[in-house]
Amino acid sequence: MHFVYGFCNGSSLAAVREYQRIFPNRIVPGRRMFTDIHRNLSNHGSFHRMQGSGRPLGNYRMDIALNMFENNLQISIRNVSEIMDIPRSIVRKMYEYPFDSYPKNNNFR
Repeated sequence: MHFVYGFCNGSSLAAVREYQRIFPNRIVPGRRMFTDIHRNLSNHGSFHRMQGSGRPLGNYRMDIALNMFENNLQISIRNVSEIMDIPRSIVRKMYEYPFDSYPKNNNFR
């Protein structure tokens, strides 16, 4: 997609038409997708999300999750994740921290 955008000299409308011509059986992205990809690659050099982006998880939710593990030794990371509606990876980070020494000011992301 980025190559097609460059081939069309940065014209997103022309890039959409060219992409549709080259790949007739694929879903054609909107013109904004071409400009967003170009901007992201120019600014960051990749498509990956920047570390630390996203909504921070409050300490009160961390306390609740850790209390769930302390009160029920049979509960799984998946169960806590479903109950609290947060990703399993976040729950795993909280669980792997020692219960007595987790930092109170750390916002797990």
